[in-house]
Amino acid sequence: MTANAHRTIDAALDDAPVFYPTAEEFSDPMVYLSSIEPKVRRYGICKIVPPPGCAPAFNEDAWGRDTERFDTKQQHIDALKEGRTFKFGKEYTKAEYTTAAIEFDKQFSSLAGAGSETMERRFWDVVETQSEKIAVDYGNDLDVNVFGSMFAATSDGLRHPWDLGHLFAHPLNLLRVIEHEIAGVTKPWLYLGMRFATFCWHVEDHFLCSLNYLHRGASKTWYGIPGVDAEAFENCARATVPHLFKDAPDILHQIITMVPPGVLVQHGIKVSRLVQNEGEFVVTFPRAYHAGFSHGFNVAEAVNFGHIGWLNFGQKAVDVYSKGAFKRNAVFAHQRLIVDASESFARAYDIARASLQSKSIGALTSALRKEMERMLSDEQYFRASLVRRGLQLKEVKPHADNDDVCCVRCKAIPFLSVVRCRCLPTAVRCLSHAMDACSCEPEHRCLEIRASVHQLSNIILRLSHASARGANHQGTRETATTPLSRTPAHGKDAESIKSEHAPLGTPWTDEELMQLVKGIKIHNINLKSQRESRAIMVISIAAMIPTRTQTQVQSKLKKFEGQVRRMTAERRAQLGIEFTPNHADTRLLELKRAWEKRAVNTGAG
Repeated sequence: MTANAHRTIDAALDDAPVFYPTAEEFSDPMVYLSSIEPKVRRYGICKIVPPPGCAPAFNEDAWGRDTERFDTKQQHIDALKEGRTFKFGKEYTKAEYTTAAIEFDKQFSSLAGAGSETMERRFWDVVETQSEKIAVDYGNDLDVNVFGSMFAATSDGLRHPWDLGHLFAHPLNLLRVIEHEIAGVTKPWLYLGMRFATFCWHVEDHFLCSLNYLHRGASKTWYGIPGVDAEAFENCARATVPHLFKDAPDILHQIITMVPPGVLVQHGIKVSRLVQNEGEFVVTFPRAYHAGFSHGFNVAEAVNFGHIGWLNFGQKAVDVYSKGAFKRNAVFAHQRLIVDASESFARAYDIARASLQSKSIGALTSALRKEMERMLSDEQYFRASLVRRGLQLKEVKPHADNDDVCCVRCKAIPFLSVVRCRCLPTAVRCLSHAMDACSCEPEHRCLEIRASVHQLSNIILRLSHASARGANHQGTRETATTPLSRTPAHGKDAESIKSEHAPLGTPWTDEELMQLVKGIKIHNINLKSQRESRAIMVISIAAMIPTRTQTQVQSKLKKFEGQVRRMTAERRAQLGIEFTPNHADTRLLELKRAWEKRAVNTGAG
């Protein structure tokens, strides 16, 4: 192995994808970004070059307003591998920073007019070998509410479709349902860079996507790692600089460490590279670690967005934030975002069904439905478990003023339900940590329900209807309705359940029936295990499903009777079953008669 085997400039980095959309494709940013993700997934980052004449114009008026001063971060480029916390640099106005950056360039006369490869070689020579000491000031994370967005209005006075300040409101952006502004997430940040100003390895908050536009000035070199390799990168970084992680386990959250790509490649991590020029966009996709540096003075702007491809990563981010070395506060309530987005997108399809976005919205409603089903299943499990342990139940308004408080144990922001204790009623716990943080008895704790099973089931049902309309509109047919879209409300009678969730004439598969009965409360049975669900499943079949034949119902009634008889008294007591096998016999007879009556009325059987 040669001495330069680990040097980044000699490493085998992949070229990140570059896209050249047509004017029509470029007309809708969220539709286009979703369409290219499958091609970018194995790289993590990509570049988009706008069609000729379609790039956003620079806002000279906003740039000219130069009364506000901003802080900078002082970066020692030769110490980036050491993970030092950046100290504050000088304060500047935009004009002063421009002048300082241009003057700084003059110190590197040998780089005047140099290409990106030469610039990259010099940068990594300083980082990897500490061949010279270089300090720069980086103007990052500047609030556009204070310093202005650099996106100018179009010639007709409208906002450009790719104006990052406008992206938040796009119908396909899941973040649009967040009611409060989050700087850098829902509201863009401005970035002023000079030669070698660096953004170290990091992922976006909640593993979101990001969109970065280089308004003007010198190029940037970017490095990206695909989301599937995120944990491998973290393990490699921990192994490469263990002393940094020992002193600060959350060092990657601080965005102060630059592990050279050459080292990562040598450890089998896939790293891609691209050069962003003035007037070009760079996209980072979910959980893609990225880093880079500026070749000289430049002005950029960036914001986060959440699209259909992010849904699988959002809950993962919450889980990662809640434990281990990467524990940190959540930025927003993920559960609330999913619920609010689901309600919004359930309504949105009819509005957009004739537009370019109809197919995308249809796909998004299906993805949200699956996420809602997962959340509902988790809620049912934890709520039933906590009630059995003795916690008191209390229904509260779903959008209380304090519904963005972090769990005292894991720092997640629970929304659908929270647990409070008498000893400290202002502190909240998520359901996973309901019994943590104090030693009080369960009866001293209160389980606050902000959204009932009935409410969540109705949202899922509406999403199912929107998805079905989308499938029909696109000339396809859904072959199976989602199981939990038919999940009845807690404690509903069979007739109400049938009328709300089980249209007559729709056949049900055994899997659907199994899911259907989850959460039904009959004689104080909270169904949990598969075997117990199968035992009670027949009640739903006999009382609600007229499309089953009499032979099928009788067969399942028989199985149910046998399972009830085999239950031990201790097991019935544990489950809170209030009827005996004899009572079950009576109940079976009642259900059989009810089914026969229904069969006559509907012509089923």
